[in-house]
Amino acid sequence: MKVGDFDSVPEYEFWLWCQDAIRFGFIRNLEYHPKELVLAESVSIRVPKILKKSVSTKSRHVMARVAYQMDFMFEIDPSLYRMLPNKLLGSLMQLPDQKPCMVCIDIKPPPRAKSKYASSRSFPIKQKWLWRDHRIFVNEVNNEKFFKDTWVPIKVAAGIKVPIYKQWVGYRLTEDVDAMVNMAI
Repeated sequence: MKVGDFDSVPEYEFWLWCQDAIRFGFIRNLEYHPKELVLAESVSIRVPKILKKSVSTKSRHVMARVAYQMDFMFEIDPSLYRMLPNKLLGSLMQLPDQKPCMVCIDIKPPPRAKSKYASSRSFPIKQKWLWRDHRIFVNEVNNEKFFKDTWVPIKVAAGIKVPIYKQWVGYRLTEDVDAMVNMAI
């Protein structure tokens, strides 16, 4: 997949991270934009319409349908919990079962990014709604913070005219994690 296949550049960057994590064996069964979940159906009411000689009823749309589609969903093995950020793992409700669990991710831009399409207002409400009705917890992920806790994919860190973008200097890179994984084997 390439950048144009994603809704945003941060989603593409996270997908690159997921590709590395699959290669390292940390995650499996990655899905990008899994099935949309309907949180509430649209609401219409019947309103009487008075004509000259009769009364008819007309359907009037009152409230729009509310749906949510997470950005990523993947499965992690309980034996690898210690390798991933605590913030991500704090939401794994199946932890005591020691079964592989599904992790749902919603990519959010850094707080300084302003966009009329950002769902920063509606996301917390939908997040609570998903938990209440479906027992699904969606992790809100900001790439900068997440990459700092894990690693930065090489394709994200590599600059065109410089070996590495200033933004990622001091962060652990894919090759560092690759070396750690190989030493553990």
